[in-house]
Amino acid sequence: MTQKLEIQIPDIKCAGCVAKIEKALSEFPAVQKVEVHLVKKRAVLEGDSLPLQEILEKIQSLGFHPKISTSKKAVLSIPSMKCAGCVAKIEKALQEMEGVEKVQVQLPEKKGILYLSADTPFSKVVEKALAVLENIGFPATLLDEKKDKEEERSSKLRTPEGIRFIIAVLGSIFIMPLSMGWISFPAGKEVSMVLATIVVLGAGSSFFRNAFLRLRHGMADMDTLIALGSGTALAYSHYAYWTGHGHLYFDSAVMIITFI
Repeated sequence: MTQKLEIQIPDIKCAGCVAKIEKALSEFPAVQKVEVHLVKKRAVLEGDSLPLQEILEKIQSLGFHPKISTSKKAVLSIPSMKCAGCVAKIEKALQEMEGVEKVQVQLPEKKGILYLSADTPFSKVVEKALAVLENIGFPATLLDEKKDKEEERSSKLRTPEGIRFIIAVLGSIFIMPLSMGWISFPAGKEVSMVLATIVVLGAGSSFFRNAFLRLRHGMADMDTLIALGSGTALAYSHYAYWTGHGHLYFDSAVMIITFI
Protein backbone atom coordinates (compact mmCIF):
# COMPACT_ATOMS: atom_id res chain seq x y z
CA MET A 1 0.00 0.00 0.00
CA THR A 2 1.44 3.34 -1.07
CA GLN A 3 2.52 5.70 1.70
CA LYS A 4 3.30 9.41 1.36
CA LEU A 5 5.82 11.12 3.62
CA GLU A 6 6.74 14.80 3.82
CA ILE A 7 9.97 15.91 5.48
CA GLN A 8 10.93 19.52 6.15
CA ILE A 9 14.59 20.32 5.38
CA PRO A 10 15.00 24.01 6.32
CA ASP A 11 18.71 24.21 5.47
CA ILE A 12 18.37 23.41 1.75
CA LYS A 13 20.12 26.31 -0.01
CA CYS A 14 20.70 25.44 -3.66
CA ALA A 15 19.97 23.16 -6.59
CA GLY A 16 23.05 21.15 -5.66
CA CYS A 17 21.48 20.35 -2.27
CA VAL A 18 18.30 19.22 -4.01
CA ALA A 19 20.17 16.90 -6.39
CA LYS A 20 22.26 15.43 -3.56
CA ILE A 21 19.22 14.65 -1.37
CA GLU A 22 17.14 13.25 -4.24
CA LYS A 23 19.97 10.94 -5.31
CA ALA A 24 20.51 9.66 -1.77
CA LEU A 25 16.82 9.04 -1.04
CA SER A 26 16.11 7.37 -4.38
CA GLU A 27 18.59 4.64 -3.42
CA PHE A 28 16.17 3.24 -0.82
CA PRO A 29 14.39 0.19 -2.34
CA ALA A 30 11.07 1.14 -0.68
CA VAL A 31 11.07 4.63 -2.23
CA GLN A 32 9.12 4.73 -5.50
CA LYS A 33 9.20 8.48 -6.00
CA VAL A 34 11.06 11.37 -4.38
CA GLU A 35 10.75 15.12 -4.99
CA VAL A 36 12.79 17.74 -3.17
CA HIS A 37 11.46 21.31 -3.33
CA LEU A 38 14.01 24.09 -2.95
CA VAL A 39 11.49 26.90 -2.39
CA LYS A 40 9.29 24.96 0.03
CA LYS A 41 12.36 23.37 1.63
CA ARG A 42 10.88 19.93 1.88
CA ALA A 43 11.16 16.42 0.49
CA VAL A 44 8.12 14.40 -0.52
CA LEU A 45 8.52 10.63 -0.73
CA GLU A 46 6.13 7.94 -1.93
CA GLY A 47 6.55 4.21 -1.52
CA ASP A 48 5.62 1.07 0.38
CA SER A 49 6.54 0.84 4.10
CA LEU A 50 9.01 3.73 4.03
CA PRO A 51 11.81 3.32 6.63
CA LEU A 52 11.37 6.69 8.35
CA GLN A 53 14.28 6.51 10.77
CA GLU A 54 16.74 5.37 8.12
CA ILE A 55 15.61 8.13 5.78
CA LEU A 56 16.08 10.78 8.46
CA GLU A 57 19.54 9.43 9.30
CA LYS A 58 20.50 9.45 5.62
CA ILE A 59 19.52 13.11 5.26
CA GLN A 60 21.43 13.97 8.44
CA SER A 61 24.52 12.20 7.10
CA LEU A 62 24.45 14.62 4.15
CA GLY A 63 24.73 17.55 6.56
CA PHE A 64 21.06 18.59 6.71
CA HIS A 65 18.60 18.74 9.61
CA PRO A 66 15.30 17.09 8.62
CA LYS A 67 12.02 17.40 10.49
CA ILE A 68 8.79 15.47 10.04
CA SER A 69 6.21 18.00 8.90
CA THR A 70 3.02 15.96 8.63
CA SER A 71 1.46 12.72 9.76
CA LYS A 72 0.95 9.89 7.35
CA LYS A 73 -2.52 9.92 5.85
CA ALA A 74 -4.76 7.11 4.63
CA VAL A 75 -7.96 7.86 2.71
CA LEU A 76 -10.65 5.19 2.77
CA SER A 77 -13.74 4.91 0.59
CA ILE A 78 -16.81 3.94 2.67
CA PRO A 79 -19.68 3.75 0.14
CA SER A 80 -22.28 2.31 2.54
CA MET A 81 -22.23 5.42 4.77
CA LYS A 82 -25.69 7.02 4.71
CA CYS A 83 -26.26 9.27 7.72
CA ALA A 84 -24.75 11.19 10.63
CA GLY A 85 -25.22 8.12 12.82
CA CYS A 86 -22.95 6.14 10.47
CA VAL A 87 -20.33 8.90 10.69
CA ALA A 88 -20.37 8.83 14.49
CA LYS A 89 -19.99 5.02 14.63
CA ILE A 90 -17.13 5.03 12.12
CA GLU A 91 -15.25 7.89 13.80
CA LYS A 92 -15.55 6.23 17.22
CA ALA A 93 -14.31 2.86 15.94
CA LEU A 94 -11.34 4.30 14.03
CA GLN A 95 -10.33 6.79 16.72
CA GLU A 96 -9.87 3.93 19.20
CA MET A 97 -7.19 2.32 17.03
CA GLU A 98 -3.58 2.50 18.15
CA GLY A 99 -1.42 4.77 15.99
CA VAL A 100 -4.32 6.89 14.74
CA GLU A 101 -3.87 10.54 15.74
CA LYS A 102 -6.98 11.98 14.09
CA VAL A 103 -10.00 10.81 12.08
CA GLN A 104 -12.11 12.81 9.62
CA VAL A 105 -15.21 11.19 8.12
CA GLN A 106 -16.82 13.00 5.18
CA LEU A 107 -20.42 11.93 4.60
CA PRO A 108 -21.03 13.67 1.20
CA GLU A 109 -17.88 12.16 -0.31
CA LYS A 110 -18.26 8.87 1.60
CA LYS A 111 -14.65 9.01 2.71
CA GLY A 112 -12.75 8.48 5.92
CA ILE A 113 -9.33 10.09 6.43
CA LEU A 114 -6.93 8.65 8.99
CA TYR A 115 -3.94 10.66 10.18
CA LEU A 116 -1.31 8.29 11.51
CA SER A 117 1.64 8.97 13.77
CA ALA A 118 4.96 9.03 11.92
CA ASP A 119 6.27 5.78 13.43
CA THR A 120 3.09 3.80 12.74
CA PRO A 121 3.34 0.91 10.22
CA PHE A 122 1.12 2.22 7.43
CA SER A 123 0.06 -1.09 5.87
CA LYS A 124 -0.77 -2.79 9.16
CA VAL A 125 -2.91 0.09 10.42
CA VAL A 126 -4.81 0.37 7.13
CA GLU A 127 -5.47 -3.38 7.07
CA LYS A 128 -6.71 -3.22 10.66
CA ALA A 129 -8.90 -0.18 9.87
CA LEU A 130 -10.50 -2.03 6.95
CA ALA A 131 -11.15 -5.03 9.21
CA VAL A 132 -12.66 -2.80 11.92
CA LEU A 133 -15.01 -1.14 9.41
CA GLU A 134 -16.01 -4.50 7.95
CA ASN A 135 -16.77 -5.76 11.46
CA ILE A 136 -19.17 -2.89 12.23
CA GLY A 137 -20.94 -3.24 8.89
CA PHE A 138 -19.18 -0.65 6.72
CA PRO A 139 -16.97 -2.35 4.09
CA ALA A 140 -14.25 0.03 2.87
CA THR A 141 -11.34 0.23 0.46
CA LEU A 142 -8.13 2.26 0.38
CA LEU A 143 -8.33 5.17 -2.07
CA ASP A 144 -5.58 6.37 -4.37
CA GLU A 145 -5.63 10.16 -3.90
CA LYS A 146 -3.69 10.68 -7.10
CA LYS A 147 -6.77 9.72 -9.12
CA ASP A 148 -7.92 12.66 -11.19
CA LYS A 149 -11.22 14.09 -9.87
CA GLU A 150 -12.60 14.79 -13.31
CA GLU A 151 -11.90 11.21 -14.39
CA GLU A 152 -13.54 9.96 -11.21
CA ARG A 153 -16.69 12.00 -11.92
CA SER A 154 -16.91 10.87 -15.53
CA SER A 155 -16.67 7.22 -14.50
CA LYS A 156 -19.39 7.36 -11.84
CA LEU A 157 -22.10 5.98 -14.11
CA ARG A 158 -19.83 3.03 -14.94
CA THR A 159 -19.62 2.00 -11.29
CA PRO A 160 -22.00 -0.60 -9.80
CA GLU A 161 -23.93 2.22 -8.09
CA GLY A 162 -24.28 4.09 -11.39
CA ILE A 163 -25.51 0.98 -13.20
CA ARG A 164 -28.04 0.25 -10.45
CA PHE A 165 -29.30 3.84 -10.68
CA ILE A 166 -29.81 3.56 -14.45
CA ILE A 167 -31.74 0.29 -13.97
CA ALA A 168 -33.96 1.93 -11.34
CA VAL A 169 -34.68 4.97 -13.54
CA LEU A 170 -35.56 2.83 -16.56
CA GLY A 171 -37.83 0.68 -14.40
CA SER A 172 -39.59 3.77 -13.06
CA ILE A 173 -40.12 5.18 -16.56
CA PHE A 174 -42.00 2.04 -17.61
CA ILE A 175 -43.85 1.28 -14.36
CA MET A 176 -45.30 4.74 -13.61
CA PRO A 177 -47.42 5.08 -16.82
CA LEU A 178 -48.72 1.52 -16.34
CA SER A 179 -49.61 2.08 -12.68
CA MET A 180 -51.29 5.44 -13.30
CA GLY A 181 -53.35 4.06 -16.19
CA TRP A 182 -51.79 6.39 -18.74
CA ILE A 183 -51.05 3.44 -21.00
CA SER A 184 -53.48 0.62 -21.74
CA PHE A 185 -51.55 -2.63 -21.83
CA PRO A 186 -53.05 -6.16 -21.55
CA ALA A 187 -50.26 -7.51 -19.32
CA GLY A 188 -49.60 -4.26 -17.46
CA LYS A 189 -49.76 -5.80 -13.99
CA GLU A 190 -47.43 -8.64 -14.93
CA VAL A 191 -44.91 -6.26 -16.53
CA SER A 192 -45.03 -4.00 -13.46
CA MET A 193 -44.46 -6.97 -11.17
CA VAL A 194 -41.44 -8.22 -13.10
CA LEU A 195 -39.86 -4.76 -13.43
CA ALA A 196 -40.47 -3.90 -9.77
CA THR A 197 -38.88 -7.17 -8.64
CA ILE A 198 -35.81 -6.50 -10.80
CA VAL A 199 -35.46 -2.91 -9.57
CA VAL A 200 -36.02 -3.60 -5.86
CA LEU A 201 -33.96 -6.80 -5.57
CA GLY A 202 -31.44 -5.89 -8.26
CA ALA A 203 -30.86 -2.15 -8.26
CA GLY A 204 -31.76 -1.96 -4.57
CA SER A 205 -29.63 -4.93 -3.52
CA SER A 206 -27.08 -2.71 -1.75
CA PHE A 207 -29.77 -1.36 0.60
CA PHE A 208 -30.78 -4.88 1.65
CA ARG A 209 -27.17 -6.03 2.00
CA ASN A 210 -26.20 -3.04 4.13
CA ALA A 211 -29.36 -3.37 6.24
CA PHE A 212 -28.50 -7.01 6.92
CA LEU A 213 -24.94 -6.09 7.92
CA ARG A 214 -26.23 -3.45 10.36
CA LEU A 215 -28.79 -5.83 11.90
CA ARG A 216 -26.07 -8.40 12.48
CA HIS A 217 -24.40 -5.85 14.74
CA GLY A 218 -27.61 -4.71 16.40
CA MET A 219 -27.81 -1.45 14.45
CA ALA A 220 -30.29 0.22 12.11
CA ASP A 221 -29.92 3.19 9.75
CA MET A 222 -31.37 4.68 6.57
CA ASP A 223 -30.59 1.50 4.61
CA THR A 224 -32.73 -0.44 7.08
CA LEU A 225 -35.68 1.92 6.53
CA ILE A 226 -35.29 1.84 2.74
CA ALA A 227 -35.06 -1.96 2.65
CA LEU A 228 -38.04 -2.28 4.98
CA GLY A 229 -40.20 0.18 3.00
CA SER A 230 -39.43 -1.06 -0.50
CA GLY A 231 -39.34 -4.72 0.55
CA THR A 232 -42.72 -4.50 2.29
CA ALA A 233 -44.32 -2.73 -0.69
CA LEU A 234 -42.95 -5.36 -3.08
CA ALA A 235 -43.91 -8.34 -0.90
CA TYR A 236 -47.45 -7.05 -0.28
CA SER A 237 -47.94 -6.30 -3.98
CA HIS A 238 -46.90 -9.86 -4.86
CA TYR A 239 -49.37 -11.16 -2.29
CA ALA A 240 -52.15 -8.92 -3.63
CA TYR A 241 -51.47 -9.96 -7.22
CA TRP A 242 -51.42 -13.71 -6.61
CA THR A 243 -54.42 -13.73 -4.25
CA GLY A 244 -56.43 -11.11 -6.10
CA HIS A 245 -57.07 -9.15 -2.89
CA GLY A 246 -55.75 -5.66 -2.17
CA HIS A 247 -54.03 -2.90 -4.10
CA LEU A 248 -50.72 -3.15 -5.95
CA TYR A 249 -47.83 -0.93 -4.88
CA PHE A 250 -45.16 -1.95 -7.36
CA ASP A 251 -44.72 1.70 -8.38
CA SER A 252 -44.16 2.78 -4.76
CA ALA A 253 -41.52 0.09 -4.21
CA VAL A 254 -39.65 1.19 -7.33
CA MET A 255 -39.84 4.92 -6.58
CA ILE A 256 -38.38 4.41 -3.09
CA ILE A 257 -35.30 2.79 -4.62
CA THR A 258 -35.00 5.27 -7.50
CA PHE A 259 -35.28 8.50 -5.52
CA ILE A 260 -33.05 7.40 -2.64
